[in-house]
Order: sequence, then structure tokens, then C-alpha cells
Amino acid sequence: MGYNQDVINNIVKRMDTVLNTPEYVLCSQDEEITTENDEMFFIARGKCKVIVRDKFTDRFEDKNIRTLESGSHFGEISMLYQCNRSATVISINYCTCAKINRQNYNELLQIYPSLNDIVR
Repeated sequence: MGYNQDVINNIVKRMDTVLNTPEYVLCSQDEEITTENDEMFFIARGKCKVIVRDKFTDRFEDKNIRTLESGSHFGEISMLYQCNRSATVISINYCTCAKINRQNYNELLQIYPSLNDIVR
């Protein structure tokens, strides 16, 4: 699905850019979503690891379940459904991300309803 430059510009102006250092925690598993952190991320440059902490009867175990690279996105589940974060995401190296919060995302959906198909 292609979008014209005006649509892309409208999306980009609602996003913030962040530069993260190696080992920076972008979001933490079980973190509660508030208006301060209800955002999803798009990796422009760099890599991040996704870690899930499994609970066993007598211990916890962290599992590195995947590596995200440029073009990947994360955080959409918590942002869309307003639930706790399902994983921890940590930058592996210097990582540039764009992020959009729930309010800006919902504004875009009012203007461009088909965007919902891209994220879900």
C-alpha cells in the first residue's frame, strides 16, 4: 500500500526521534502503560534485543527471543490495547528510533483509517 508524500509527512511530524546508547532499556516487561509511556517504536538504525522473563515455580529465566533491526517496530501491543509490556527491549548498539504515542496514533487513524491495517 503506497502513501503520498503529504501522508508520510503528516505521520512523521507526529513522531519523535530518540537516540539510545548500547544497553539502554527502551521498555521493560510488565511495565504498566501510562500517558507518559504509551508509545510504539520504529527502529531506523541499529539493533535491539527482545527478552522475555519466564517464571518457573522456583526461579525466573530470561530468554533472548529475537533481535530487531532497522525497519522493525515494537511496543504496538501495549500501545493499542493499553496493557502491560509483554517483553523487555534493550538496544544492542547505538540505536536511532522513531516513536509515536497513542494520542498521535489515534489522530492519524481519524485522518487515515487504513493505517490501522499496517500496525495490526
